[in-house]
Amino acid sequence: MRHPLDERAQDLHWQIEDAVRAGKSAVSVVPLMQEAARAYEDAAQRRFDDGDAFGWSDVYAAITWWARSDETLEVKRVIAKALARAEQLTEGRDEVIAEIESLRKWAGA
Repeated sequence: MRHPLDERAQDLHWQIEDAVRAGKSAVSVVPLMQEAARAYEDAAQRRFDDGDAFGWSDVYAAITWWARSDETLEVKRVIAKALARAEQLTEGRDEVIAEIESLRKWAGA
């Protein structure tokens, strides 16, 4: 069974994608992008609290939505928090850090 936080993040993702496909400007969906970023951050935290490594996917999505909404300070904040968490990993550490650094480069943060 999916958690409501996961469903909210996914719903926002598809609302944004549908709006863009319908021709709405990126600027008009920035509030949805910001809400999606927060929803993915919340979902990541819940997953991490539950010991679920899929939280990393939510972190990556949060970084992506903050970047797409041109919120560089938020991107930097989430990246710093993610790197601090990644440093504590015993397995997959290098891969997670590489993905975070790739997103940092893509986002220009």
